[in-house]
Amino acid sequence: MFFLDDDLCSRRVQDIKSMTAGRAEDRGGSTRWVHDVEMVDGTKLVVLDITKSQIDKTPAHVFPAEPGLMVWSPDAESDDDFLNPVVGWAISVIGSIVPVTAGGSINDAEIDAVVIGSDGRVWQNGFVQASTLDQYKALIADSD
Repeated sequence: MFFLDDDLCSRRVQDIKSMTAGRAEDRGGSTRWVHDVEMVDGTKLVVLDITKSQIDKTPAHVFPAEPGLMVWSPDAESDDDFLNPVVGWAISVIGSIVPVTAGGSINDAEIDAVVIGSDGRVWQNGFVQASTLDQYKALIADSD
C-alpha cells in the first residue's frame, strides 16, 4: 500500500518508521495540521493530517480468516440482514483490526463490525456479545 507525501512522491506505508502526533504549520497564509514522518531509510518528510488519516486506515498486514465467518450488516429500512463472508483480517498501521469481506473491500465503518462465528456466536470488538444473531438483535433492540 502506498501514500503520497507532501511533495507528491509515492511512498510505501510499510516503510514508515515513526510519525508524530502532529503540529500546526503555516502553509501559504493558512494554518494546516501536519505530521512529521521518518521512513525506515532515514528519510524525513511531512504529511498533511488528511494523509495521516488515510495511512491510519491502510492495511499493514492481511491474513486469512477462519472459514464460515460472516459480517452482519442490518438494513435500516427493512428487516433484511446482509451477511458478507469474511475472507481475511487486516491490521492497520495504528493497530485496528477489520474484517476483509468477500468483495475484497475493507469498510472503515466495520472497525466495530458485528462478526458471526462459524458456531453462530456473535462477536463485536473482540468479545462475544450473544449466542445467536437473534439474541444479539434482541439485545440491541432493548438498548434503543
